[in-house]
Amino acid sequence: MQKSLCWFVVLTGCACAPTLRTAPVSQPEPSEAAQPSFVKRSASRDPALLRGDWEAPRTLLIGWDSDWSEAVETIVAAGSSEVQMDVLFGEDPPDAEYEKQLFSLGANVIHLDLDTPWVRDYGPLQIHTATGEARWLDAHYSFERTRDDRLPQLLAPGFSAIVESMPLEVDGGAVIGNGDGLCAITDRSLGDAGLSPEDPDMDALLHTMGCDTLAVLPNLTDETTGHADVIAQFTAPDRVMVSEVDAERHPTDAAVLNEAVRILREAAASRAKPLAVVRVPMHVSGKRYFSYVNGTPLKDHYLVPSFRTLSLDFEARAHEALAKAVAPRKLVSVPADAMVDRGGVIHCITLGLKEANAVRELDVASPDEPEILPL
Repeated sequence: MQKSLCWFVVLTGCACAPTLRTAPVSQPEPSEAAQPSFVKRSASRDPALLRGDWEAPRTLLIGWDSDWSEAVETIVAAGSSEVQMDVLFGEDPPDAEYEKQLFSLGANVIHLDLDTPWVRDYGPLQIHTATGEARWLDAHYSFERTRDDRLPQLLAPGFSAIVESMPLEVDGGAVIGNGDGLCAITDRSLGDAGLSPEDPDMDALLHTMGCDTLAVLPNLTDETTGHADVIAQFTAPDRVMVSEVDAERHPTDAAVLNEAVRILREAAASRAKPLAVVRVPMHVSGKRYFSYVNGTPLKDHYLVPSFRTLSLDFEARAHEALAKAVAPRKLVSVPADAMVDRGGVIHCITLGLKEANAVRELDVASPDEPEILPL
């Protein structure tokens, strides 16, 4: 069932049934309607823009899990001198010694009653406004993960952020953007939100998300999340890195990724702006996608996945391509095998925020537990 976005009119002042300008992906079968490869929004009265993938954060949120304690330490040690590191501990926090270790490395620890460590997905989508204020879009996350879903509301006061609810299931990893109005999402994620490229409600969504052009990418064959950040990431307003797989071993996924490149270039051309594409090797094993583009930028460094189960030669080629894509940032290798085994990588457990957190320590009790007030 599709969900109406007419409530967006209140937020953006845009009409709820505009005319869409689209371009076909390919010649359709006789029985099928042409599917647009990108969607253009109507003239905007709101100059807000979705934050770019490549933009350096002032704060990095990190979702901790016992399976990747080493990775969290690596991230904090590499980046605490560049950005504020806020490590989120869920319902099963580590021992006190590990917490002290993170403190000694420069991290801030935030105790929350969370369901999962995938902070990218339930954290807010960030919008740059003309006035410079922090605007967070809080999409519905999951009926099964209600504790995760409340994170933006819990953190907003510490970041002086204005939170706007968005009653659609749009995970943070599902959308990528170049910071200048060009965004991308997979057809699966768009369908999960109850929308299609031809839906008249798309214009309202684009206005609210700060996208003037939304590229709709095909989904990888067996990738379970349907998230665009497995496929690609913008490393500058005019540059994007896109995963590439062995065409002989994985012909369908190779074709999907080549199509993603074509669509991104087509969407950029529709804006009369250049877009350089850097291809980065990706390994596929069953439903596990070892995506090297699923990393996270800091100010001077880039947190790149390192997979110890892959060959040194393959990883060297992937890191060489990445170094070109994220230059002048320097690569920091972060062990990510435990994450990929659970369906994510570095980008999925981190979320860069453009604001600094004014709250150095935050402990939030579960809503099921009554708050104990002093006598």
